[in-house]
Amino acid sequence: MLQLFSLFFFSMASAGFILFMVRYPRGSDVRLWGIRVSYLFGFIGVVFLRLSHGHFTEAALLTISSLIVSLIAFEVASRFLEQG
Repeated sequence: MLQLFSLFFFSMASAGFILFMVRYPRGSDVRLWGIRVSYLFGFIGVVFLRLSHGHFTEAALLTISSLIVSLIAFEVASRFLEQG
């Protein structure tokens, strides 16, 4: 059951990310917060993946590190685009 929750949150994160990137204009608050919520869903998916296995697998560690790097890059890029 926890693996299904993990799959659900990963799917929602991916779909939300694509939806907010395509539908809303660059720099809008709705787009920024929608993408941030999508990242949150990705992290929740990793938590459920970890709970389903009882420990962090290589896939979970790779996913969480990718999410962290991507989130940092997104936040830095959005800050620089606001200034310019």
